[in-house]
Amino acid sequence: FVESVLDQQMTMVTAIGDKTHHQKMDTNLRMKIATLQTRNHQVGQLPATRQPATAVRPSGTTRAVPARRATTLK
Repeated sequence: FVESVLDQQMTMVTAIGDKTHHQKMDTNLRMKIATLQTRNHQVGQLPATRQPATAVRPSGTTRAVPARRATTLK
C-alpha cells in the first residue's frame, strides 16, 4: 500500500516537474525572441516590411500566399 501511494506521488511530482520545465522553456524562448527584437530596434534597423508573396496559378491569375504561422512549442 505504501509503495503504491509513493508511486502516485512520484508520478504527480514528475508530471508537475515536466509542466514547469516546459513553461520555463517557453518563457526562455519568448525572452530570447523579445531581446532579439529589441536589439534590432536599438541598432536602428526598421523591421523589414514584407510584400505579400503572390503565387501564379497555371491560368495566369495571382493569389496571395498565406503567411507562415510561427509554430508554438509544446
